[in-house]
Amino acid sequence: MKSRIARLAKFLVSLFRGAALDGMLLAFLITAAVALTMPDFLTEARFSCWVAPAVPGDYEITVGYATPLSRNYFQENTRTLKMSFPAGASGKPDFQQIELSFPATVITNVRLSFAETTSFQIRDLRLAGFRGFRLSDNPSLELDCSPDCLVKRSAPDLVYIQPQRFSSEIMSVKAHDDPLLVITGISGLAKFFAGLLAALALLGALLRRFRMRIMLWCWSALLVLISYALNLIIAFLPDIARVYRTEFTLGALNTLYQHGPCFLILTGCLMLSSWKRFWQARALGFLLFLLFFGITLADFFIMRELNARLVLSEAAAFGWDLSLGAPLIKDFALSRSAVAALILLLCFVRFVNASWCDRNRPEYPPVYAGSITLGIISLFFLAENSPGSTVDDYDFASVIAVNSSAHQVPYSSGGPCAGALPEERRVSGLNTRKNLILIDLESFSSYQSKFFGGFFDSMPELDRLARNNVSFTNYYSNGFASDPSNFAMLTGQPYINGWRSLTDPVFFDRALPKVLHDHGYHTTVMYSARNVFHADELLRKAGFAEFSDGQDPHYVISERLTFNAVPDRDLFDNLFQRVSRWKPGMPPFFTMALTATTHAPFLMPLTHTGSYQGTLKYTDKELRDLIARLESIRYFDHGMVVIVADHRVMLSLTLDEQMEYGERALGRVPLLIIGSSLGRKVFRNSVGHDSLSAIISYLLLDSYTEMPWQCNPLARPDCQEDVFYQKKGPQDEVLVFRGDGDISRITLDGDNTRVSSGKSAGEEDLLRKVCWFRK
Repeated sequence: MKSRIARLAKFLVSLFRGAALDGMLLAFLITAAVALTMPDFLTEARFSCWVAPAVPGDYEITVGYATPLSRNYFQENTRTLKMSFPAGASGKPDFQQIELSFPATVITNVRLSFAETTSFQIRDLRLAGFRGFRLSDNPSLELDCSPDCLVKRSAPDLVYIQPQRFSSEIMSVKAHDDPLLVITGISGLAKFFAGLLAALALLGALLRRFRMRIMLWCWSALLVLISYALNLIIAFLPDIARVYRTEFTLGALNTLYQHGPCFLILTGCLMLSSWKRFWQARALGFLLFLLFFGITLADFFIMRELNARLVLSEAAAFGWDLSLGAPLIKDFALSRSAVAALILLLCFVRFVNASWCDRNRPEYPPVYAGSITLGIISLFFLAENSPGSTVDDYDFASVIAVNSSAHQVPYSSGGPCAGALPEERRVSGLNTRKNLILIDLESFSSYQSKFFGGFFDSMPELDRLARNNVSFTNYYSNGFASDPSNFAMLTGQPYINGWRSLTDPVFFDRALPKVLHDHGYHTTVMYSARNVFHADELLRKAGFAEFSDGQDPHYVISERLTFNAVPDRDLFDNLFQRVSRWKPGMPPFFTMALTATTHAPFLMPLTHTGSYQGTLKYTDKELRDLIARLESIRYFDHGMVVIVADHRVMLSLTLDEQMEYGERALGRVPLLIIGSSLGRKVFRNSVGHDSLSAIISYLLLDSYTEMPWQCNPLARPDCQEDVFYQKKGPQDEVLVFRGDGDISRITLDGDNTRVSSGKSAGEEDLLRKVCWFRK
């Protein structure tokens, strides 16, 4: 009897001293990973309301929801109900209840839509786990929220439930800053965690009892794997939410995929650290881990605090400014990224401690089982294709991928493109000498426009202007962000990553503002934000003579949005005031205005709620009003307006875009020209930002220099441009949207720069152009 009690006591001691501790940590990590990567797995939200139509009959009612990571309503998030409403005792239909469950932990919006044209009454809207909400005043709604919430409209209804305010844009799908947090599955998570803990601890204790070491090492390997994966998910969580709005799980998988080499490094450190026979190997494994951990942490720090990445070849050139670094380091130490990194460090130290201190037991071959498992998982991530792609994929690249790019390798003096020169030609222009306003719209994207081949109707006023003037429906940006896009518009050539900075003076000899200034134009640039990312450096190099930024006295009472920018209405008002002061006989002017309201996080003026489509409609309306004001002063008797977007919005590609345009969707933006003498024309030629300076010069000057890569359909209606698009990442990859409809991919690597995919026809010409752009 005593021996049985002693054995049981020994078992319990083994359980709580070893297996329970490891099991608890492992169960916590697995539960957290499941909750983050599969938020619908263990929880559900319960929705209910009462509805009644104004007229008896059979109706189709749709209820859908959206999350912070998915601002749209998809089929899997939607329930369609067919309900019959007979006449009640009063002759009107009685209220009927709708009760539904949604497998989601976090919901921002709940939408009710009615296919029929009759009006509906909705009351007692409830969402389990959420006590109530407040409605802001809205003249189009009749509200009664005591005790029930009654929403009445005379038109088909879309209803959005938010914690602080009721959407004033009832008919639009919106994103919100203040998500409605509905956590109804705490008990489910707790049960999952408790069951997992009990199973792992019991299994671990039994295996330890029978001296089967394989489970301990598998635990340790899995612990490191999950802790690193959890570290990535936590560190990149805000960006995954921002970029992969359509599916969070896809973003998490893509992040893990891009960090596959890091898993292999961890595998090597794990195997070396567990090699008991040679202490030198264990020490090397531990030191390698610390080195890799330090480099990764430094990359996270630079990315979060400085919006850059750790490039080892450039690290020594910058050094450390302790006076600047101290507050940034303090801020980073309190961030989720640093806490996640600390979890990874503690998990690894726990494993190393277990493998170093357990000297009483012999070493078994199963010691490497966990490492082999980790290695197989790593190879799986490396072997599989990337699970999805967006314009912002490179934000999630590992420090290894960042430092493996060959885009900074220069050409040799006797390389394959030595002596390559552009074959420029002189072209006659219209010589109108008119004033010109270039409106550079932030993040306006063709996929949001019906006229420009998109799938939404978020810019109806721009579409109306495009139909009645000169428009380009196959127009592309040359880059993913504002800097390379504005560079291409102003210099007449795309910026291709290399050893020269984007603001290197060598690129600006033929910049459009300089050319127009030499022809007697007064050049002005206006932007509504403060000077972010040294934006003014590029504009000054381009040769603008006058600057107006967000500190202009005109904005003294303006509200402030992203980058401390004023709303686009205020920018357009300042622009109009300046333009209206021009009189015949004065020198002509060229004014470039850069908007900012439609920049992420897409803050709506007044409410400061986040909505991409909302900001598009806002700026679209303000643009319409600006054109109307210009018409009122007869501006177009002496002037023109060019409206263009700098780049596609930095959000995930929609499925419709990918199916219709493939990778071309990354660069598609609208361009239109308004001028009284130009008439109405739609050009479908393939044209890029780098041709815009040639188009403007053609409109204004008697003659101009056209480069061989440029296409001006106004002068040459049959031209087709091969548009070079510099990807965000990999940095050594350039897409070419060919004029014949093909897409080529160029890999940058000094003399080994090559066309890695696409048609081989014209390969030498593409590489020669790339060489010129970079040299």
